[in-house]
Amino acid sequence: MLLSIQFPLADVRKFVPDSGLLKVPTWPLPDLKNFVHYYGRIKRRKGGGVVGWGENEICDSRRAFRFDGTLNFRDEPTGVYLPLGCAFRRFTFDGYAVGKFEVGIASGKQPFVFTRQQTAALVTHFLELPIRVPNSSGETKIRRLSEAGAALAALYAVGTTRRDPAVLAQLQPWWVSDGPPLLFLEYELGQDIAPPRGAIAVPIPEKHGLTIFHYSFTHDGQSIPLWLLGHQAGATVPVARTLRLYLMRLHAEHECLKKVLQQLMTGNLAPAAGSREEKNLQNYVWEAVKNISGAENRSMQRLGVDIGAVAYEAMSAVTPHEVEGLRRVIVDLGLRTNNQAPNSPPVRQWLRQKLLAVLVDSFNMAELQSLCFKLDVDYDRLAGNEKESKARELIAWFERRGAVSALIEGIRQERPHLSDEFQTDGNPTEVL
Repeated sequence: MLLSIQFPLADVRKFVPDSGLLKVPTWPLPDLKNFVHYYGRIKRRKGGGVVGWGENEICDSRRAFRFDGTLNFRDEPTGVYLPLGCAFRRFTFDGYAVGKFEVGIASGKQPFVFTRQQTAALVTHFLELPIRVPNSSGETKIRRLSEAGAALAALYAVGTTRRDPAVLAQLQPWWVSDGPPLLFLEYELGQDIAPPRGAIAVPIPEKHGLTIFHYSFTHDGQSIPLWLLGHQAGATVPVARTLRLYLMRLHAEHECLKKVLQQLMTGNLAPAAGSREEKNLQNYVWEAVKNISGAENRSMQRLGVDIGAVAYEAMSAVTPHEVEGLRRVIVDLGLRTNNQAPNSPPVRQWLRQKLLAVLVDSFNMAELQSLCFKLDVDYDRLAGNEKESKARELIAWFERRGAVSALIEGIRQERPHLSDEFQTDGNPTEVL
């Protein structure tokens, strides 16, 4: 039996200029000589990673996380006892924004039978295990496992930032943040674990010899998704392991993408138009959409469509319409959901150049500031001191929100004689 928890860690520093982010480890292909400060060394993952996604190298993170006391489980009402040991403490990163810290405990292969109540008691025991996560000064605080996410995010942020006091002082808490955790309980043949009442059975081809359930486990008012993966006759460890890795990676992809989009929606994250950070962001969003939707996923082809497709179908069954919802937010923010060229919709390159020319040639600084006020844009938060730099940032502000038509309408109201500047092939550019 293996019981694990994942803490997604969203890192947006590739989209922030001058963040002080270290260049090593060189994720997603770190050198085995690399290490993460306060976490541990890079090592080869036993059994390899996820075909099509990598994860062949992980950071052995025993320095960042320690259990404080025994792990063994005892169900007091029945006296059932299960010896447990730490199986792993690891971290991996996709090179853009998706990090995940995972901790697992295991019981071995001995047979046992758990009722629904005992299953719930085991998961609660796991979440309430006392653990220690140090800070950058080496001080540790005992907290429950369920509360480890924020401390792990803060430690990773400091450990991967250039060791310059001035750089560390500018580190923002939202640059690296933890998302909702995920629980995963995998049990082998002869280990009979009854899923909690209300758990959803997810269909899976019988040939795999696996059963899978999904349940929203409530702990201290927090709803934590829980997968239960059972081995039946004919099950093979590699197939079960692959399904577990897929489902855990998909959770991290979903939650980290949400975190990035939230920072864009609040305006905290605002890479300058045409900058390296904006290109990184566009590349990440394209990869993220491809990953969560399963588009062009090579692993499904190599595995005969089987287990990769099972993972995507399972996610779709328990989070219906979530991918479509994320796509809509991405489009509303003016980001691409595929690898279309930079001069294609949602904002064509020619339109960006036309807007810049109009703002620079037809508005002085005071008029540009007045336009921002009428459009409810904070002029002082636009980067730069010159008119052209302010104009570029104003265009980027509307691009990120998928609201370029609002900027065009504002310009038309201020300069009616320029209305014809925003027509192409007889169609108004608002349709973009």
